[in-house]
Amino acid sequence: MRILIDPAGGTVHMICRNKGRAETAKDEIVAESKNEINNAGCMVNQRELTEEGLEKNFATNTLGTYILTTALIPAMKKVEDPRVITVSSGGMLTQKLNVDDLQSEKGTFDGTMTYAQNKRQQVILTERWASQHKEIHFSSMHPGWADTPGKHIKNNTSTRDFLSGGHKARI
Repeated sequence: MRILIDPAGGTVHMICRNKGRAETAKDEIVAESKNEINNAGCMVNQRELTEEGLEKNFATNTLGTYILTTALIPAMKKVEDPRVITVSSGGMLTQKLNVDDLQSEKGTFDGTMTYAQNKRQQVILTERWASQHKEIHFSSMHPGWADTPGKHIKNNTSTRDFLSGGHKARI
């Protein structure tokens, strides 16, 4: 889900898989926010390509965030106190930024680690935008842990347990 809500009129841009959940989310966000919130996320566990030849996780999680945020920066500069919030994941702490393999083409494909790499990429993008556009407040956040199948890394270990075991990576 991706949004920009203009304080003067309220324009909402969302890309969602479930229409009912999207409508509920839209109503809540419009009522509470005047910010862009990047919450794009998918975890495809098999290496799959889009019609354009891009790895699906990278296309959604990284390029989706990049394309929409970059397109909305001019509009964000026209509003008072603009903010861009990127919802990342604590799972990104398991991955260093790998600029030599942004689309997970090398080695054995692991959907969970690809997702973590994409979330690391989102944080790096957000840091870059913050340094380039000082008039916009950019921040990244971890939404907390949820009991979903995606949070299990290997051998049914939760991401939280994995990270507490010292499997952290630095940028």
